[in-house]
Amino acid sequence: MHYPPLRFALPALVLLLPLLSGCVRVVEEPGQTVWAYSWFACLAPVAVGLGVMGCGVRLIRGDWKLGNKPHRLGWFLLAVGTLAVGAVAATTPFARVTVSDQRLTIQEGLIGVGVTQQVDLQQVASIDLYRASRKRVGKKKRGRRIVTYAEFTSRDGTTQEVFMGGDLRGPALQRVLEIAQQRGVAITDRRAETP
Repeated sequence: MHYPPLRFALPALVLLLPLLSGCVRVVEEPGQTVWAYSWFACLAPVAVGLGVMGCGVRLIRGDWKLGNKPHRLGWFLLAVGTLAVGAVAATTPFARVTVSDQRLTIQEGLIGVGVTQQVDLQQVASIDLYRASRKRVGKKKRGRRIVTYAEFTSRDGTTQEVFMGGDLRGPALQRVLEIAQQRGVAITDRRAETP
């Protein structure tokens, strides 16, 4: 039985080393702070996806013999690699959170099709922080996922609910709370209450 060579182990290890140092970069600009993914966090899914696609092609061609049906595994790896390159790598470089004294701006989405969510921090009268549980989607519905939300209530009474979890939004929430405390905005933190 022939097993895949481990020639790609060293390049994969070298690629993963920068990820251990953190994949979010913080840029302090005059009057605002920007959280975005680092360049290696954008390139890692591309490299891993291309490697998985290469393994899939080798299995389909019959270069490697793994199990009884290597073709089926090869097509699966080819699909997963394409998904990693296409979906994950296309969204990561454009995700960023910007916090200034005036507003919170969250940008994300695919290449050319971005989604922007803004909160005018000058008009915020109160902030309510809470955690909500979601059922996991898919065949394996074991457990629930706990996510953090911030509900911003403006002075005219309108509310805006913003998801504030993850690598970019979590640190940005701390900066938003600092700005709100400086302005005397009422903050209700119910995150300790488990749903």
